Amino acid sequence: PAANPAASPETGTPRGRGPSGKGMGATAGKGKGKGKGKSVPSEKTELIPMFMNLGEVTPDRVQEIQALARSRAAAGLTRMRLSLDQMMAAFERDNLTEVEAGAAGVRDGLSQFVSGIAAARALAERRSPQNTALQWLRRELHLVPPPTPDTGLFWGFSGMHVFFMSLATSIVLVGAILYRRRTQRASQLLEQMVSTKAKAPRTPASPREATPPTPAGSRDAAPLDDDVFSSGLIPAKRRKHCKMRVVQIQQETPDVKTFRLVACDGGRIGFSYLPGQFLTVTLPASGGKPIRRCYTISSSPTQAFYCEITVKREDKGTGSRYLHDEIQVGDTIPVQAPSGKFTFSGKEANSIVLIAGGVGITPMMSISRALTDMGWTGEIFFIAAVKDPDHFIFSEELRRLDRSHPNLHLHIAASRIQEDVEGFQRGRFDKDLLAKWVPDIGSRWIQICGSPPMMASTQKMLAELGVPSANIHVESFGSEFKPGAKAEETKEAAPAGEDAVGAEVRFQKSLKATRLLANETVLEASERAGADIDSSCRSGMCGVCAVKLVAGKVEMETEDGLEPSDKEDGMILSCVSRCSADIVVDA
Repeated sequence: PAANPAASPETGTPRGRGPSGKGMGATAGKGKGKGKGKSVPSEKTELIPMFMNLGEVTPDRVQEIQALARSRAAAGLTRMRLSLDQMMAAFERDNLTEVEAGAAGVRDGLSQFVSGIAAARALAERRSPQNTALQWLRRELHLVPPPTPDTGLFWGFSGMHVFFMSLATSIVLVGAILYRRRTQRASQLLEQMVSTKAKAPRTPASPREATPPTPAGSRDAAPLDDDVFSSGLIPAKRRKHCKMRVVQIQQETPDVKTFRLVACDGGRIGFSYLPGQFLTVTLPASGGKPIRRCYTISSSPTQAFYCEITVKREDKGTGSRYLHDEIQVGDTIPVQAPSGKFTFSGKEANSIVLIAGGVGITPMMSISRALTDMGWTGEIFFIAAVKDPDHFIFSEELRRLDRSHPNLHLHIAASRIQEDVEGFQRGRFDKDLLAKWVPDIGSRWIQICGSPPMMASTQKMLAELGVPSANIHVESFGSEFKPGAKAEETKEAAPAGEDAVGAEVRFQKSLKATRLLANETVLEASERAGADIDSSCRSGMCGVCAVKLVAGKVEMETEDGLEPSDKEDGMILSCVSRCSADIVVDA
């Protein structure tokens, strides 16, 4: 025969045909649609002409056709593998068109593989090539029933049949598993949406039977439900530590920026908070050890999907310089859930006076935003002390709130302007201005936040106006000493050895010990001795400096920064802890 059995490198199919190969192949292919027969798939018919025209089966010819059959079988396996990968990837993307294309490729590869194996088997068993080709042709034209499979291996099925049946079953099972997982995720999402609606703020069924004593200046304040801000705030789950992503940085004034933080997963933030609380953030430091700093939240907790901190850049402030100079949109920041007692939820009194100095405006902004968001009807007197109009933080928004809400009264004193301009009162405010701006000031709830000198002078003015001290609540936005500054200041004056008269503090992990100076806290002693205790607010509010008291007793000015579980575990706030007898701490 003149047929050339050389195989195509891409498909393994023969490039040439015998003298009568064209007629056989063409006749089989042209029968479609003319009523003379059905089209024959190319996987077997390309071998049919060769087998029909095969004369004497010489050893060389047998080896040649066997090589062609093996090549055809290998090409079929490759086709099945690639098509199966295509089908699985398309199924994962829900692309049904590609799934069908992949399934068709698996079928074509399987047919190609079977035809190659059958050809090799026919030669190995020395069957008549012409009879083999004739059986193929009859089977493809559906002229005879398919041959009965050989019996004896697996319940009457051959090993080849079992292999491909198992392959098909595996494909179906994998598809079913993937589909089930997708439906389970969809069901979970639906349940979350339903539960969110079910947790919407509710109206209490009946007023509380007992209410706490009403503070001075809140004679007509209506009690609210025990749920925090049930009339407006969106509840969120509590979590002590989490990471947040920076999505926006707003330049408020030349030296103040606002950083908007969201949950890294795009959902609700991982904690709830009250207006006036602060957030503790962890930032890298040049020395390698992370630093923690507290920054008041300036946004309203009614916005459950983000929170904002507004920070002034201090030349000597490690944390503020890092935020201003290094942090970019897209960065993540580890945070500790908010804390702090400088809060106002609307249920403490029926009116409030907010007096802010400089960047101390941040908690006042959170309170004002929350109260106006909820439609609180009490009187809000907002008094801001600034240098000049360029350094008035939140200027535009506060003016808009003043215009939009009749119960909010904005007054601004600018110390560095020479004359009144656009709502700015020149000079510093005094007690006469306070009495003018806030009628009946002695009966109102008052909150002050600013530098220590500003707060001290304001408290003195209020006392002269007859405001009871119980009505005045203060918060400093920075410690009188920077972290570590007091330790450096007292380091040279520290007594040593037998000259020390205070109680001894031993730091168990650091293997350090020192005696306390007069009125010195455990944290200050640790900084002087070189022990390792983290700190942030230095006022007992954030809880960062909490350490375990191993032995002895201490006195704490406040325990606000400790959770009930911390107290049970014997934790103390080292920044406000002092002692008169020897102690041991786990630091």
